[in-house]
Amino acid sequence: MIKGIGIDLISIDKIKKALETRGKKFYSRVFSEAESAIIEKIKTRNEKRAFEKAAGYFAAKEAFLKALGKG
Repeated sequence: MIKGIGIDLISIDKIKKALETRGKKFYSRVFSEAESAIIEKIKTRNEKRAFEKAAGYFAAKEAFLKALGKG
């Protein structure tokens, strides 16, 4: 049974600012170790793409939680 459907949008600039100002604290609170590693790996090649990836992870998690009624 489907409890709800979730979709979420987030500003890439908001995620960029959070990652730059809060650093590891934000990473550990929001992303798994695997997600953090992927973001950091992408960041070495293309910083803009890394922030896009981080925003995508964040939006997906937030949409999932909202669909469960916990967001």
